[in-house]
Amino acid sequence: AERGLAPNGETYLILLRMRLAAGNLSAAQSVHEQVRHLEPWTNESKPELFDEYRELINKYLTLLARQSLPDFKLILSLLDGVEEVQILLDPETVAALCVRFLENDQHFDAMDLLAVHSFLYSEAQREVVQNAFISFCLDSGTSTSRAWGGYQILQQFFQDTSFERRTKLMEAFFERKRPDMASHVFGHMRQHRNKDYHPRLETYITCLEGVAGYPAAEGLAMGHNMRKMDTTVQPNTKLYTAMMLAYTASDQPLAALDFWNEVT
Repeated sequence: AERGLAPNGETYLILLRMRLAAGNLSAAQSVHEQVRHLEPWTNESKPELFDEYRELINKYLTLLARQSLPDFKLILSLLDGVEEVQILLDPETVAALCVRFLENDQHFDAMDLLAVHSFLYSEAQREVVQNAFISFCLDSGTSTSRAWGGYQILQQFFQDTSFERRTKLMEAFFERKRPDMASHVFGHMRQHRNKDYHPRLETYITCLEGVAGYPAAEGLAMGHNMRKMDTTVQPNTKLYTAMMLAYTASDQPLAALDFWNEVT
């Protein structure tokens, strides 16, 4: 002030870094508003300031996502700004934000975020976001409805979810005593355009044993019909036994007896 110097955009960018380093998010908000207003990266002699801003906005969003009670209104406002200046967020940032959105039942916000970023990521970067969704769905502390909501988004945006992970998700929904949801996961595997993701003999057995533990007419019909249409699976004693268990648990002992005859 004594020298008659006014702070410019770069000054506020440095100040934003200081505020974030100190974890002072309330002060960071007003500083960030100045940065966005002045846009120091538009200075032709200092284009590198855009990369610095990209780094800081990632850190800012990550810190906001880590709060016990995130300010979702502020987060969504910042994401609008990110989209406006066309910044590709780090996959770790997107993963953290998506989990918080899912925890708050903001499925559409999670989907909007993925729609903007996920398809621009490399395979390794997509893996980071996918891991967050898988962990969220498999976490026993996550409610069943939220786990199912997370799975549905995962199914929509990550068709490359591995066979092993899909099997774990199916088993997890059986453990939650939701054979209907588990059967849908199984069905998505069977319908996948890539045959590498299709159910194998062990998958059919796992699915049918799950239905036996938690009887569901829909799941039993789906598993049986898909098995009959799957020419790649040759039934063995284990599969027939799983069919017997599933039909017996579903109060259809005569149908179960048919599979006993197949075994004998």
